[in-house]
Amino acid sequence: MKSYLNPPKRVEIIPPPVICDPSFESFTVFDIETTGLARTNDIIEIGALKVRDKKVTDKFSTLVRPRKSIPYLIQEITGIDNMMVLDAPKIEEALPLFLDFIGDDILLGHNIVSFDSKFICREAAEIGKNLKNQLFDTLTYAKRLKKSGVPMPESLSLDVLCQLFKIERKASHRAYDDALANAKVFFLLRALEEKYSS
Repeated sequence: MKSYLNPPKRVEIIPPPVICDPSFESFTVFDIETTGLARTNDIIEIGALKVRDKKVTDKFSTLVRPRKSIPYLIQEITGIDNMMVLDAPKIEEALPLFLDFIGDDILLGHNIVSFDSKFICREAAEIGKNLKNQLFDTLTYAKRLKKSGVPMPESLSLDVLCQLFKIERKASHRAYDDALANAKVFFLLRALEEKYSS
């Protein structure tokens, strides 16, 4: 009852710090699925995994019940339909669990600076929290390598990079599987950088 009488005060959204140095060995990689690309859309899935010395040491995966129904196009892309999220936790229940999982880790993801982190920051603000973790974006990293002369495909989407590196995914556009693939992409991008800088 107290949570209804005294709801968390919404905090001002402060963008988390972004880092460019890829030399770290411990991090959490995450991905989300949403009901659309607009900032006002809802998160419908969060997937994450902790990496220590190139090994997965812990996993986090949850569907999230959105405030509105999932559009048909998003159901087609993700395979997540309205029945699947019917009994899933709401974002105000799922997000604290995710924030506890990531702790103080560096957060790695593909296009997370412009997309995923924006959703997390907005929802965190609603429950009175700020995302303070450092962010490392593999899309930005791939663009930087391409600009420096490393041979890269025209598109640098996660799908294309997975094809480039021959990374198989059980299900694309599902948060956990995309996060796992992204961790592999990160290490292969780093290997490319080392190869062309030596």
